[in-house]
Parts: sequence; structure tokens; C-alpha cells
Amino acid sequence: MSGGWLILSDHDMSRAPQMPGPLSRGALVMELAWPLPSGVLFDWQGRDLGLAFSLFHHPEAGLGLCWRDGAGLSRLVLAGALRSDAARVARLTWRWDGPGNAWHLRLDG
Repeated sequence: MSGGWLILSDHDMSRAPQMPGPLSRGALVMELAWPLPSGVLFDWQGRDLGLAFSLFHHPEAGLGLCWRDGAGLSRLVLAGALRSDAARVARLTWRWDGPGNAWHLRLDG
């Protein structure tokens, strides 16, 4: 089984997209296959933009998400051991609202 990326947008993707700049509100949805390996699951570095995004898993500590935007660093954690007794797919959703100064991290499945 192979994995990949699916990008959904309300913009015409038949042409090269023009990025509007940082998103003040949005959601990132990932589907993860269980059992999860221990360690870094995803690591993206946008050094020229001053951005970084990492997702990691520790069997006893849980899932952690780190987001760096310039000098700011956010570390979000779903703490605690995650069930790992069966092969399954789970959905991780991270929503953010900059103007509302809020975020939401949820694991389903």
C-alpha cells in the first residue's frame, strides 16, 4: 500500500496557484495508519520562509505537533498512550484561528 498527498482547494488548480500568504484560519487533516511508529512522523522545513512543522509520536507520551513561525513556536500535544492493538486508519485534524487566538487538535478513529 502506498501513501501520498491530496490537496483540496477552492482555487483553480489547473494553473500555478498564487499563494495568498499566511493563512489566518485553516485546517490541516492527516490520515495516519496504525500502528504508529515511534519518532518523527512528518517533518517539513520552510527555512526560506522561517516556518517549520513537525509531527511526532511516542508510545507512552502520545502525539505531538510543533509549529514554528519565525520566532514563535507552538507545541501541541495529545497526551497519553494511544491504542495500538489493531491495524486501522485514524484522522488527525489541526484547526487554527489566528484572529481568535485559538487552536484545536483532534484525533478520530
